[in-house]
Amino acid sequence: MIINYPAGGPSDIEGRIIAQHLPAHIPGKPTIVIKNVGGAGGVIGTNQLGEAAPNGETIGFFTLDIIAQLLSNPALRVNYADFVMIAGVENPLVAYARRDIPPGLKVATDIMKAKDFKALSLNVQNSNTINQALSLDLLGLKYQAVPAFRGLKEVETAILQNEGQFANTSLPGWRGSIERSMGNIVMPLWQIAARAKDGSYPRSPRASRFADVRGVLRLGERRHRSRRASCTRCCAPAATRWSRCSAPP
Repeated sequence: MIINYPAGGPSDIEGRIIAQHLPAHIPGKPTIVIKNVGGAGGVIGTNQLGEAAPNGETIGFFTLDIIAQLLSNPALRVNYADFVMIAGVENPLVAYARRDIPPGLKVATDIMKAKDFKALSLNVQNSNTINQALSLDLLGLKYQAVPAFRGLKEVETAILQNEGQFANTSLPGWRGSIERSMGNIVMPLWQIAARAKDGSYPRSPRASRFADVRGVLRLGERRHRSRRASCTRCCAPAATRWSRCSAPP
């Protein structure tokens, strides 16, 4: 299983959870070997899967960089439409910031008072970077964008060292890594998820502690309407033949 981001980041955490349980739903219960192929905002790992032999022995767990394809990024040598989509995992993005951003964050809405902080993300075309910029611009905040990291684990380290003060991650990334390693240094601000069919924003029960920061997004909604989501996919090379697995939908 190719994971297109470095070890320790949100995509890696989620992919390893899938790899732990997937064999039970495949005849013969094969061992799944994880291969982290990070770089270029996930594009290098994507290319590697697209160029793998379509023999059913290689799959990928990706955070898809749809924007790279829409903008015809020359580094992307494959087309996402050519992959066999096996399953998808949709997670809200969690925006978080250091508590010591001047003048200090005690509650999430204090971010509206912050100025000239550094917002860290992946490359400029990555969906994580675009989601982050849209959120901060929506709220009219003044910040310095630093889209220069290979993976979100590197972003976490930079936030810990105070090289930056604001970032996004997935909900599993927040719960499984950031909250445990620096929960006393940073605080969650809001979550970004796709709208439900009725137009509302569904809220994960695991993110109940974010309930007191709804007002931040609603403040922005009065200016603009948008839909954002972080989505990961389990894929296989084009022409790979897959029968239905026994996993529940």
